[in-house]
Amino acid sequence: MQYDAITFLWQSTTDRDTSSQTYSGSTLQLPVPKTQRLLQATISDCAENHQVKVILENNCGSAGRALHTVKYSCDGKVVWAAALESKGILLAASRNIVCVGCENRSIIVLSSGGRHLLPSMIMSSSPSLLQCTAHYVMLITADGSMFVWNMQKQEAIVKGVSLLPVLFGPPASIQQALVTDLGLPVVSLSTGASYTYSLGLSCWLQLTSKEGLNAACSSQHGSLMRDSGPKPGLLHQLHSMQKRRGKEMQTLCKTSPALQQASTVSHLEGLVAAALAIGSVQEYKACLLGYMRYLSQEGMESRLREVCDTLLGPTYKTATEWNPYVLGLKKRQLLQDVLPLIGSNLQFQRLYTEYQRQLDLLGKT
Repeated sequence: MQYDAITFLWQSTTDRDTSSQTYSGSTLQLPVPKTQRLLQATISDCAENHQVKVILENNCGSAGRALHTVKYSCDGKVVWAAALESKGILLAASRNIVCVGCENRSIIVLSSGGRHLLPSMIMSSSPSLLQCTAHYVMLITADGSMFVWNMQKQEAIVKGVSLLPVLFGPPASIQQALVTDLGLPVVSLSTGASYTYSLGLSCWLQLTSKEGLNAACSSQHGSLMRDSGPKPGLLHQLHSMQKRRGKEMQTLCKTSPALQQASTVSHLEGLVAAALAIGSVQEYKACLLGYMRYLSQEGMESRLREVCDTLLGPTYKTATEWNPYVLGLKKRQLLQDVLPLIGSNLQFQRLYTEYQRQLDLLGKT
């Protein structure tokens, strides 16, 4: 998965005053950035190797009436400038859009050519975090509400969802936040836990836990992340920030093979599910192959069959709807890829032959 390379791709609380973050009953109060005279975002255009900068300048007018401007430059040359009616406190940019969060609770969205894509969006609370990727804009307001918009279609994807469920519990702050190029929001906390919001399920999904106990006990910890490609994916980044219990948990699990096996299976299944939830194609495939390899090595036939049946799908015409793709990958091709892992265990030669024969028959129809 590719992301626009911008300086504010991850909005970190190290740049913001988190001391004002409070929780009261069913309400949140997140910190609002202090107004600065200059803000800057850098966009790296890998296709043409141009260096693009977006600069927000507050109070740049002469004595009397102050002006606030956004300037878009390419290789040091100003391409366009736009004037703002309110001071900007947040700036985000992608190859497609430039966004500014203002003191007066408005959000300004400009095209990469400097054109206003729509009138100012007025929010009920001040902006606290602002992110852009491709045509998507993610906003978290001071009252803990999250929005994601598709500016190409000018429609809301996530509509004021509260962050209270993920911030509930021991004190925690939003450490990092982004929106993927599929329009999925990802929020990481200072505790090491990270979440995404599922539109289909209308709830938050936990991608990494606070302490990563299953990961610490897993005999496969870290190996799948290294196998997912030369460039670390989003899931790898999230796990690298996870706080772990360390050696004491690993020692405990090694004294109990059954506990280590259960933890490893849970850890691997969590990785597969998390990669699927955030649409990380390469990480999903790497985690799935690693999961199937481990099941084969451990002789866990029932789980192997369940995954193989899911990838194989119906072998005859049925009224049941079945999607032959997952994240754009052909499920039956994935099954073809995992069968050698199953066949590497002599115990599962019959299982391997059973599914290979069905794939061969489907290929002839």
